[in-house]
Amino acid sequence: MACIGAKNWDDVNNHMKSLQQFSTTQPFTSTRHIAQSMGIPVCQAIAHYGRMEYEKVVELIAPLRYQCMQLTMLCYMNDV
Repeated sequence: MACIGAKNWDDVNNHMKSLQQFSTTQPFTSTRHIAQSMGIPVCQAIAHYGRMEYEKVVELIAPLRYQCMQLTMLCYMNDV
């Protein structure tokens, strides 16, 4: 988020590429699942917010509200 605030888009893009690479190359775990389903869209939304592309922010964030319950259940199952 500091890179976004500083408008350092090269670093933002590098961080996004790193997260996307992690989410596709790691063995399938709950961490990878969370990165793919929620982490990447949230990071993309924050980057779009920094670029003042608010429609894109809503487009990325709105579907995630339905996944919050699944994430909560996944974390609960890991704690038990």
